[in-house]
Amino acid sequence: ITCRLVPNQTADEITSLVKEVIESRCPPQVRVEVKVTGGGDPYVVIPPGKPGADQDSPALLKKAFAAAENRIEEAFGTHPIYLREGGSIPIIGDLKRVAGLDSLLIGLFTNEDNLHAPNESFHLGIMNKAIDAFEKLFLDLADR
Repeated sequence: ITCRLVPNQTADEITSLVKEVIESRCPPQVRVEVKVTGGGDPYVVIPPGKPGADQDSPALLKKAFAAAENRIEEAFGTHPIYLREGGSIPIIGDLKRVAGLDSLLIGLFTNEDNLHAPNESFHLGIMNKAIDAFEKLFLDLADR
């Protein structure tokens, strides 16, 4: 069983609730064991200036989003579209919790890519544009 968490939920809380429900509904003649193999808390970042964004966004986050927008538009010839997508990358939440660092999550997929399917693909032309954009983005954000 996998659970996609949303803000204000924790992996420990949801794991406990799922385990409790499974065990409470198990018939007495059946033995059930719930093994937890991983988990991560949800992470969300709203681009500064967008609805719902923290009015006191850190200067570095503002700089990072502005630089990413510019470099993506430069590489791909179009302004990025902001979508609220879900995913499970536990270390992203850990970086925020432990180091106080926000992350930019930049999806470079198309509908034809069939994410996580047996026939998943990624267009090499998109990859080459992304390499160019990220190289310049990292230089933009580096302290020089």
